[in-house]
Amino acid sequence: MSAAHLPPTINKWDAPVLCIAKGPQSASCSLMPVNDFHYFSIPFVMDGATTHNPCHMPDVYAAALQDHLMSFKHLRERLQDADMDEQAKTQFSSAVQTRFMEWLTEHGHTRELSDLQDLERRSIVD
Repeated sequence: MSAAHLPPTINKWDAPVLCIAKGPQSASCSLMPVNDFHYFSIPFVMDGATTHNPCHMPDVYAAALQDHLMSFKHLRERLQDADMDEQAKTQFSSAVQTRFMEWLTEHGHTRELSDLQDLERRSIVD
C-alpha cells in the first residue's frame, strides 16, 4: 500500500465516494448489510508481505464474520461426527456437490468455478 501511497490508517469504509462523469447523479451506493458479509480468500499467492487486510474492520462486520466462521466450524464438526458408513458418506458428498453445482448455475457463477479450476490446473503444471 505504501507504493500506491495509500496509508492503511485512513479508513473510509463507511464513506463511499461516487464519481460520475457529467450528467445527473442518479446512481447510488450503500453499505453492505452485515449479514451479507462473508469470509473469502483469493486463490493465488502474490509477492509481498501483505497476508491480511491492513485496514481495521468495523466491529459489527468482524462480529458477523466470526459468527459465519463459527457456524461453518460447527457444521464441519457435526459432519465429521456423523455416524455414516462409507456408502452414506459417498451419497452425501455427491448430493452436496450436485446441489452446489445447481446453485452455481442458478446464480450465474459457473464461470468463476471454471476459472478456479483453470488456476488449480496451471499451478499443478508449474
